[in-house]
Amino acid sequence: MSFAKRHSHFIFYYGLIFLLFLWPLVFLKQTFIGGDYWVQFYPWSFHYASALEGGSLPYWTNLVALGFPLVAEGQVAAYYWLHQWLYRLLPFEAAYTWGIVLHVLAGGIGAYLYAGKIGQSGKAAVFSAILFSFSTTYGGCFYTTGTLRVLTWLPWCLWILEHVREREGWLEKSFWGAWLAFLFSQMETAGFPQLAVYAVGYLALDMALVREKRPNLFAFFGICFAFSVLLALPQIGATAELASASTRQGQTPEFALWGSVMPPALASIIFPSISRFLSVSFYIGIFPLFCLAASLVLPKTAKEKKLLWLALIFALLALGKYNPLYAFVVEKFSLTAFRNPSKFLFFSAMALSFAAGFGFDKIFLKETVWKKALPALTLMGSLIALFPLAASFLFRASQDFWLQKGHAFAEKIALQKGALAKAPEYYQDKMRFLFSVLQEHLNPLAIQNILTAVFASLSVFIVYAALRADATPAKRRRLAHWAFALLIVDLYGFGAAVWGGPAGVGFIGNAGKIPFTETALIQRVQGLQKEWGGVVAELSDHPGGEPLQASSNMLYGIRHAGIYSPLTIKRYEELFGDLGFVDSSTGRRPTSVHVWRNQKPLLDMLGVTVVVADKELVLEGLVFLEQLGRHWIYRNADALPRIYAVAQWKSLDAKEERLAYLKSPAFNPRREAVLEGEADSSIGSSGADIPVVIEKDSQDHARAALDIDRPTVVVFSGVFYPRWKAAVDGVETRLMPVNHALCGIRLETPGRHQVEFFYDYRFHDFLELISNAAWVLLGSLFLWLYWKKRKAPLLIAIWMGIVFSLYLLWVIVPKAWGG
Repeated sequence: MSFAKRHSHFIFYYGLIFLLFLWPLVFLKQTFIGGDYWVQFYPWSFHYASALEGGSLPYWTNLVALGFPLVAEGQVAAYYWLHQWLYRLLPFEAAYTWGIVLHVLAGGIGAYLYAGKIGQSGKAAVFSAILFSFSTTYGGCFYTTGTLRVLTWLPWCLWILEHVREREGWLEKSFWGAWLAFLFSQMETAGFPQLAVYAVGYLALDMALVREKRPNLFAFFGICFAFSVLLALPQIGATAELASASTRQGQTPEFALWGSVMPPALASIIFPSISRFLSVSFYIGIFPLFCLAASLVLPKTAKEKKLLWLALIFALLALGKYNPLYAFVVEKFSLTAFRNPSKFLFFSAMALSFAAGFGFDKIFLKETVWKKALPALTLMGSLIALFPLAASFLFRASQDFWLQKGHAFAEKIALQKGALAKAPEYYQDKMRFLFSVLQEHLNPLAIQNILTAVFASLSVFIVYAALRADATPAKRRRLAHWAFALLIVDLYGFGAAVWGGPAGVGFIGNAGKIPFTETALIQRVQGLQKEWGGVVAELSDHPGGEPLQASSNMLYGIRHAGIYSPLTIKRYEELFGDLGFVDSSTGRRPTSVHVWRNQKPLLDMLGVTVVVADKELVLEGLVFLEQLGRHWIYRNADALPRIYAVAQWKSLDAKEERLAYLKSPAFNPRREAVLEGEADSSIGSSGADIPVVIEKDSQDHARAALDIDRPTVVVFSGVFYPRWKAAVDGVETRLMPVNHALCGIRLETPGRHQVEFFYDYRFHDFLELISNAAWVLLGSLFLWLYWKKRKAPLLIAIWMGIVFSLYLLWVIVPKAWGG
């Protein structure tokens, strides 16, 4: 049988829904640009591609927040192999967009292979692959492209583990183990470290639920995982360092439990329209529910039982704070680095997708006993048909009670948000609005509920016809085709919000054209920054509507004081957060002229030379330049240079006291510095300006010369971060935090000095050296295994070519030539 004929169902049905969802991306008509993609992933990827074009990685960028270690922000996926290839070989737009398409396809192929490996028929494997790619996992609960990249390789890892279970000899196990280590490393560098940890946990549970050969399998798994850490060490090490200095440190259990799935939200598996209200997407289609019912009721294989247990375990984990055991573990062991337990639903939906494939086979392939399936079919149909009516009745009967609970919840939110909180009435109005939306969604006559009932009715008909005693194999094959058609219509309507569903909670809803930019304004700001240096800050009454909202400013090479990243450096956010342009993905404070007026010294210290506002401003030191469209442009005449010096300082060790002083009008960065753990300067020290001549000012290196006649603090307006170092007259010296968030050194010896501040790459070089050695070892292992067993010669040749070419062209040659 030819390859095309053997896989014809996958090519046709998976290809059909693949093109329905992704044709705008395949033909580069659209790309993922909505929401966070415009202010995070798209500009980060653009900057990453630009750095690769220059022969390096973006270890540090000065385009946001006085500097940020972009490689360490795991979502950039700087060491991810497909990124390395795509962004080097293709134009940026094609690499960014086709990368999404390729991962969806690769994930679907992996799911198809895994489903076939665990015993599903060809049609059932296609069914499982479609569910994996276009139900909750990608089609509706798509969180970021990092999510996509991690989950893409999970079914491939499962497929490899199935091969390992079948092998006895250690040579063959080593061959598959090498591939498993490679895929682990790709998940670890794919751009979502939290989800990579969950994925490894899923694989460990998959093994724990298998009785045979468990100890040997766990040892094998541990070795592969440990080796993958070496392969991914540059990313893991850099991200761990950034996380330790970021806003993720010192968080409370409430932070980690944010995004817990309310138990009623799991009802979205029947009615996806309520998922927007309940902030969760959990849907695999209506017909697959009948397949799950068949799988549950009829005799199950060990693999089916394992999948159903995995689905249940991860659904319970997704409940987060509503699961007492999960909440206890988080609080007891302070597991606060990760947040949003709803991400566990990815894995629950994936397990259900594969379990539904087994049910598909029970309905269409095997001689199922109708009497055993009838109760499940009746129960399922009744549940789906009566759910809106029953839910609507219960909601109306208890509406007053839930409104009171909603008001109490709104007051609790306002209290928890503290300084970020709006008036309690705002949250109460929001709760009333959400209740009205819920009432609308629970209406049995709502179009989405009617369509769900229609899908359920058609599913009942298909299942009933397939399970009849007189159903011939030919008839079952025809009914299976109808089931595929129903599934594709159902999932496409869900993912693309055809009938008012969740609008593709991150899939089709994120596809669009690049937002319109005010070219004249951007060109003007580019010119001003080139002339004056410094950074840009924006003040707007409509947060999110700024023309250069961080990090979109990176697309234009404009340095911005703002930042948007879940790993924002904590000191930076603590000091400058009130100014309204710092967002650590938990919301940013609104910009306020009053706050800017009181904290104007901080703007000066930041080196803000250009201010863009959507209204006229009257602030001391701001000089109006011109109005372009809806925006006013100002020059800050008081902005300090990147390196300056002061001769007096005070030491404030208590963080609250230090921040309060720095944010007060009493602080004058031009005359004094605030240190930590240092003796105060002598009383009466002169506050006169100390001339500083800046000799070099690049992204990762700044050098200046100055003459002093008394002890002095030299301030470098780059954010304080462990990778930055300082030298005086060519000798490395201690770098310390100055003014809480900036860098600085103390000079004690009078005379002329040359001071340098530079980004230290030795940490990255060391981790990359270990990683490169591990990659060569992995390639050598493949070569040796090929020589011993003669397995897959073409595949191994390609693999070895990639390994050594990358090592030679991207590591040895650039470093040897100082690249």
